Amino acid sequence: MDETGKEEGLEATGDQQETENQGGQEAVDVSEAPEWFREAHEGTVAEASRQDTCTGMAAWLLGPAGLNQLDALAFLFDWNSRACQPPMGPADVLEVVRSIAPSERAGGLGLAGEMITPLDVEALIQEIRSAPEGLSTGFRSLTDIGVVLRPAELVVVAGRLGSGKTSLLVNMLLRLLASETGALVFLSLENPRASMLTKILAVRLGIDSREAPLSLDQIRAYLRTGNDPNQEDPHSERLHKAVEFIQGAQERIWLLYLPQLRADHLGQVVAQIAREAGSVAVVFVDYLQLIGSANGFHDRRDVEIATVCRALKDVAVDHKCPVVAACQVNRDGTKNLDLPAHATLDNAEVRQKLGQMRPRIHQLREADQIGQFADIVVGLQDLQGEFLAALTAEQREQHRQDSGPLMAYILKNRFGDLRTAELEFWRTSGAIFDPRT
Repeated sequence: MDETGKEEGLEATGDQQETENQGGQEAVDVSEAPEWFREAHEGTVAEASRQDTCTGMAAWLLGPAGLNQLDALAFLFDWNSRACQPPMGPADVLEVVRSIAPSERAGGLGLAGEMITPLDVEALIQEIRSAPEGLSTGFRSLTDIGVVLRPAELVVVAGRLGSGKTSLLVNMLLRLLASETGALVFLSLENPRASMLTKILAVRLGIDSREAPLSLDQIRAYLRTGNDPNQEDPHSERLHKAVEFIQGAQERIWLLYLPQLRADHLGQVVAQIAREAGSVAVVFVDYLQLIGSANGFHDRRDVEIATVCRALKDVAVDHKCPVVAACQVNRDGTKNLDLPAHATLDNAEVRQKLGQMRPRIHQLREADQIGQFADIVVGLQDLQGEFLAALTAEQREQHRQDSGPLMAYILKNRFGDLRTAELEFWRTSGAIFDPRT
């Protein structure tokens, strides 16, 4: 199997899968199969025995029958939908084949041959010692509470609509440009590349100067009229320098707009970038719930999200890089928040009430599936944004400020404690600062 891995593995795409479903049946001479196999293939299999039957059939298909993994999976998909009453979930059939297929890890199935060995404690300790420490997010406060971008780990940044998820990912990307090598991959499923470039420039400008941030509309207006520096307009000069900075690093930034991205394509996309760039430092995904699976592959959203999360984790493991994915939290926010009269964001009672509305792990859509695969889950809360949302329109104008607290809560940490950090969020530009630096 070549380095493309999953391109030749199980994650077949829509049209490919239809062809392989036909090929899988034609590749098997059922008359040569054991009697139990023929009975299961031709009859009906009850729910109580379908898992064991599927496992046995997969073992025979991949062993004595000599099928490759794609043909075996196609055969079992067809058998499952026809013979099992009720059918297993497609993800369950896939997991059966994953568990026994004698393939390389990069192919997306089973265990690598070198892993099927007795325990070697010294070798594993050496592996731990030689592993990179992980990348800094660029925010000391996040590092201090345990948010480090480690190889082969999946970090989920969760928050309500407008809470700063995309902004935090862009801020991390810009800070990593100065300190790390390798491709920085940003996969957007929501915003086209031109819109994302505007966002990146806004954050860059906001980081350079807190005093004179430019909005996205202002940046678009400048770019439409040309980005040549104008000595009489300081904004034009600053924007020109920001554009030059991004152009100087553009070979390292892989900014892709993939609104139809599916889990079975994710590994292929990153593998292609790795081949062309040499290595991948970090993969950012905006955002997780917009990734689909193969057409018709799942009829349940929870199974689909589990497949997406597994694909993200596979990318992290296969390329030995962190994957940082934004994630939407359910919108049960602050509209009914009962604030005291003449409330301000500095008021302790207000902060306490807002703290009660902090994002929780169970509020993640498909929380069980995301929590199962994520190594770290960071919940974001834009305190100023939620405070203003709880006020009347007249009150909002009185209390609106350029920046406000952005709370980062560790909702899950596979290797550490659940702690909290406070950052500073400038909403106009999307720039985020660490008050401790």
